[in-house]
Amino acid sequence: MKRILIIGNYIFGRKYMEHSKRLGYEVILAATTAEEELSITEKSNIDYYIQIDYFREEYSLAKITEFYRKIPFDGVLAGHVFLPSLVNLVSKRLNLPFFGTEAIKNTTSKEKTREIMKEMEMFEANYFKFSSKDEIIKHKDNLDYPCIVKPLNGFGSINVERVNSLDDLLVSFKKHTSNLNYSILGPVFSEQILVEPYIEGKEFSVESIVEEGNVNSIMITEKIFNEKFENVENGHIMPAISLSNIEEKEIISYVNKIHKIFDINTGITHTEIKVNNDGIHLI
Repeated sequence: MKRILIIGNYIFGRKYMEHSKRLGYEVILAATTAEEELSITEKSNIDYYIQIDYFREEYSLAKITEFYRKIPFDGVLAGHVFLPSLVNLVSKRLNLPFFGTEAIKNTTSKEKTREIMKEMEMFEANYFKFSSKDEIIKHKDNLDYPCIVKPLNGFGSINVERVNSLDDLLVSFKKHTSNLNYSILGPVFSEQILVEPYIEGKEFSVESIVEEGNVNSIMITEKIFNEKFENVENGHIMPAISLSNIEEKEIISYVNKIHKIFDINTGITHTEIKVNNDGIHLI
């Protein structure tokens, strides 16, 4: 029987447990929670448990490796978007399918992503990295509004905000630096923000599975917004129905090219883009 290790019992991890059991896999969960504190549902969806520490990677690797010597498994999944680095470390050390160390570094840092895309002439906009209110004021004449404020290493649209003026930007920066914690994990978000021009257009995401560099884009999702929640989508159309066949092919080609640029080896990806009359834009 095949076995899968899932690191993290967050929402993605819980879904992976459920689906893996349905597919007939034995499921190993590695998380920081004490085993007796797992929910009844979690316990029903796993066969083995390893208690680790997400922020002590070598310690966690040692515990997982010790387990692997006794009960081997066939692959590793990240139960949250802040865990791919640990998953990649475990996978590479155990000679299992892995995402890629540089690929993770370059795709989890918005600044690195944009640097590389600019080198490939696939990112046209100017962007700025700010660490303080004084830095923002120093560069205020270089900013065009509206613009988007994002944490350098954020996820889930947390602290992402559209701003229309310098005053809005300063308020957004203050809110961001007051909201760096994520659940029980503490301050996981960088204090630095990335600011770039707001791109008009329809927003989509492309969900892909990559196996040894071969990209299979399985879904284009259209994001639905309203005026009250303009920075975070409040609905999805899956699959997107507003695109022509030609537009779909252009989007898939664009996303495949991005995967090649970042040298993604094996894993699951989620690529967010905007589409307008000027073309396709990574956001």
